[in-house]
Order: sequence, then structure tokens, then C-alpha cells
Amino acid sequence: MNPLLAHDVAGPADGPALQKVVDAEDALLEAGDVAGAVELMVDTWLGPSADEAARALASAPSPHPIR
Repeated sequence: MNPLLAHDVAGPADGPALQKVVDAEDALLEAGDVAGAVELMVDTWLGPSADEAARALASAPSPHPIR
């Protein structure tokens, strides 16, 4: 199973839990900690059962880097 495509992978879908993650990501980015923000989002959306290959794929640089 590809955890990036699985619709049943646990993650904050909406509401206060999602807002808490967004606020934490914003704080990391404001502090200049892009790596920390990426790690937070990978952990949040892939969950603890994701293997290293999935984490590496999800955290690989995109064509539109966070700035």
C-alpha cells in the first residue's frame, strides 16, 4: 500500500487538530526552520506507520519549495 495514496491514513482532517498543525508549521517557517516544518507535515500526514521510503518521497524537494 502506498501511504501517500491511501485515503484511510490517519491525519487531522479538519477542525482544531488541523489548525494546531497549521499554527505549528507557520511558527516553524517564521523561525526559518524549513526542515522542521517539512518533518512536521510528513509526520502529520503519513503517520507513524510510514516507512523511510515513503517519508523520503514525501519530504523530497518539490518544484515549488517552501519560502
